[in-house]
Amino acid sequence: MYQIKRLIGTALTFVPLVSSAAGGALPSGACNQTSGECAWLLDWDLELGPLRRETERLEAIVSGEEVVREYPRLVPAALNSCENVDGKRDCIKDALAVTIAKTRAQIPAKNRGKGLSDGPMSLECDAYGTRRMTWVGKSLVVLSLSEGYFALHELARASGVKYGAWTPKGEISLWNKGEEYTLSLPDGGGATCWAK
Repeated sequence: MYQIKRLIGTALTFVPLVSSAAGGALPSGACNQTSGECAWLLDWDLELGPLRRETERLEAIVSGEEVVREYPRLVPAALNSCENVDGKRDCIKDALAVTIAKTRAQIPAKNRGKGLSDGPMSLECDAYGTRRMTWVGKSLVVLSLSEGYFALHELARASGVKYGAWTPKGEISLWNKGEEYTLSLPDGGGATCWAK
């Protein structure tokens, strides 16, 4: 009987950790530092953990240092940008994805190595010229536009895949089918693009 009570007690203490990793809210102010639940999410969350490790890997390549177990310099900046935002977990995910894209752009292609991310790749658009996109994981694309970097999430999948993000000006969407992409911007403009 003692063994069963001990097992139940252990399981109950683990339940809150699992629920927060599955997308629960982070405590207020917890993400401006690398401690507490936020640090736990950065290590063990099924999406944030790999993003943090990819950020570390790329930062080590840029700095010429070995990958260290400490939080890299780039992660706290991503956390600080999400301090006073509703949906902190999604904000951190987007901030890390953009950090990965910006860092990859600094590294020559031959030195990037294999990791969670791929790119940047050129996207030649008939109406907007050349844009850059970086794949982060299986369901995120970071798009570089004149207004900045945007993390687009997979929204739909059919004969192609639709990625999108909401900005203060409206929705940005990117439909992908093979090597062809359709880019729609908040100003109502659109373009056909090709990966190069």
